Amino acid sequence: MNDNRLSGMNVLIAEDEALVAMDLADMVEFDAGCVIGPFPTISECRPAAESAPIDVAILDVRLLDGEVFAIADTLRDRGIPIVFHSGHLDPREIVSRYPDARCCTKPATHENLIEHLVHLTAEGGPAAAKAFVAA
Repeated sequence: MNDNRLSGMNVLIAEDEALVAMDLADMVEFDAGCVIGPFPTISECRPAAESAPIDVAILDVRLLDGEVFAIADTLRDRGIPIVFHSGHLDPREIVSRYPDARCCTKPATHENLIEHLVHLTAEGGPAAAKAFVAA
């Protein structure tokens, strides 16, 4: 089902598992619009994170060339909301470092991810969001 609340959004995806990356890209293209990525490495993701027009990002914690936190810092500094989507995350650590981010452990349903994206992009992005940890 297409979620019109995300229509026209630019969603950056950093994910190194090919099947998960394709699934996320398909979900975003269907529900939101534009996919930026998916990027399997920090080095490939960095230029987009620094300058692309991004409304929200979905980040796996562990990419092929390391942990994604440098990218997350760049996005946070740009005011771009983040959903961490990973099997390798400590929600307490994420929320303490990125209080406006959402955590969504793998495997997650499309509906769960979409709800996180909608929440973060509603009413102006991360400043309007409260830290939330999904099981």
